Amino acid sequence: MKPLLLITLMWAIPSLAPATESAAQAETRLPDALSEAERADMITAANAYSECLIAEASRSEEEPDPRVIADAAMGACADRLQALGALLTALRLDPGYAEGFRRQTRDRAARSLLGLIMQVQGQKPLAPH
Repeated sequence: MKPLLLITLMWAIPSLAPATESAAQAETRLPDALSEAERADMITAANAYSECLIAEASRSEEEPDPRVIADAAMGACADRLQALGALLTALRLDPGYAEGFRRQTRDRAARSLLGLIMQVQGQKPLAPH
């Protein structure tokens, strides 16, 4: 009879761990809970990062290695990427989604930037040997 009493007491006493988890879940949101304005802010911040990369890369016309140009641009624009992360946190997005969106934005912009750099470099006349 004592085990039954113990089980009954365990069910009667509210657990703090589930309450903490549900409170944390209530605080975070999924993308479908965002307003159109909030989604627009996310896209604007992501575009600002991409535009910064292009502007920074255009300053490095003398560097022959596209990877070096892209790395320098990504370093110079790190604050824009951090601003995107801060926005996602302020919107209370689910941390897993927010990190995935930030990483996807960074990776997609870097791939596009490398392609653009190689295209521009391919259009330059070759230097005589």
